[in-house]
Order: sequence, then structure tokens, then C-alpha cells
Amino acid sequence: MKKPARLLLFLLALFFAAPSYADDCTAVPSGATVSVTGPGASGCKMVYNPNPYELCATTYSAAEWTSFVNSPPPGVTLGSCGCSTPCGLTPNGGTCTVYSSSTPASSCVSASATISCTNGVASGGNGWTVTSCTNGCTGTPWGSVSTGYSNTAYASAQPSTSCASNAQTRTCTNGTMSGSYTATSCAEPCATSGACSGGPDGSHCRTFQVSSVCGQSCCANAQCDAFCSNGTWSGDICTFSGCTAHGTCNCNF
Repeated sequence: MKKPARLLLFLLALFFAAPSYADDCTAVPSGATVSVTGPGASGCKMVYNPNPYELCATTYSAAEWTSFVNSPPPGVTLGSCGCSTPCGLTPNGGTCTVYSSSTPASSCVSASATISCTNGVASGGNGWTVTSCTNGCTGTPWGSVSTGYSNTAYASAQPSTSCASNAQTRTCTNGTMSGSYTATSCAEPCATSGACSGGPDGSHCRTFQVSSVCGQSCCANAQCDAFCSNGTWSGDICTFSGCTAHGTCNCNF
């Protein structure tokens, strides 16, 4: 020892050979911790130094390191070089996977980051703290959604039968979206009304005031037009579904 007040402590990085080292000391404040790695495969230790002593690197061999680990100087305690992470105590050289959310609107892989532990120092992770994740669903009719998301889809946005009979509940469960319908909205068809036989939203119905009249132009003048808008006919619906013209004469309804 250089000074009686110094504690004998290794403070060197891991070396592949075992050359002789110069005695090396570092001042460490009271209560400080120092991460040290011994020679050989003995691994990393965290040194807790409760006293304002200088820490000296004198454990130059695997045997000296083992002796230091088994019998540290008075007042010095050794602990794991692991890191405190959201996963708990992550061992030296280990990793902890964290996520932006426990239920991301994407795959857990794309929402993950890795915290690495190196000699007691944690790095990475984007500041995220969530350690469990359930996959969301991508490519759904509503875009990317989280697990548990549920919505109603339809076989067609303009079905010829009721929207209720064309509806399907689709739910995202751990990356899998149930069902197969893709329309996210539905307009009700129109029911049969008078001479209009009914039809899907947007359909056109043409009826006539008379079924037979002299002159083609008279049939044209007798037309009634209606349009289906979300279950309701707008416009006029007349009595006859067709008109037959015969001869030529003046129209008189």
C-alpha cells in the first residue's frame, strides 16, 4: 500500500493477458460506488465504499481478485454489477426489453426498445418503462388498432338488404383481427313502395302516370322519378311501372 489509509481494491478493466500493472489509485467520495472488473472470468463487481478512502488497484491476478472478492477490505462491500431497470435487476451484460405501450397500435416488435447493462450502467430504452406488450393489429379497415379494439364492419356499404343483416363485429386480439368484412359504413336500402320494387342506396326508380297512351312523347311526359337515399325514396312514385305508347295523338292525362 502507498498509504495506510488506502483500501486495497481492483479498479482495472478486464484484460486478455496478465501483464504486470503499475499500482493505480482513484479517490472515491464517501458513499460512492465503483464498478470494477477482475482478471479472468470472475466478472464484474460493484464496490460500495462508505468511507472517503482512495481505492487502489492491486489485484493484478485472478488469485488476487478472488481473494479481494472473498475478503474485501474493512468497510467495503461488494454487490452485483447489474443495473436497476424496469425489468428489475438486469445482470451485467444483460438486456431488458421495454415498450412504448402495453397495447400499441402495431406489433410489439416495432414498439420495442432495448436497455443494455454494462458494468452497472444502463443505457438505451428511449426512457420507456413498460415491460409487457400485446400486439395490436395493422391493415384493418380502421388502420392500425390496439388489441381489444372492436368495431362493426359491413359486407357492403350499399347492400340490397338491411345493414343489420350485412353487419359483422370485428375485434383485434393479440395481433389478429376477427372477421372479414371491410366496409366501415352502411346506407340502408329502400323497401318496395308502390310501383318501385326497392333497391340499394342510390338506386333510381322510374314509374309512370299511365300504363298505355298514344304517342311515345306522351309516355315521356308521364314519367315519375324517385331516388333511394339511405332507406328513403325521394321524388315521385307513380302508379305504373311501365308505359306502352301506341299511335300518335295529343297527350291527355
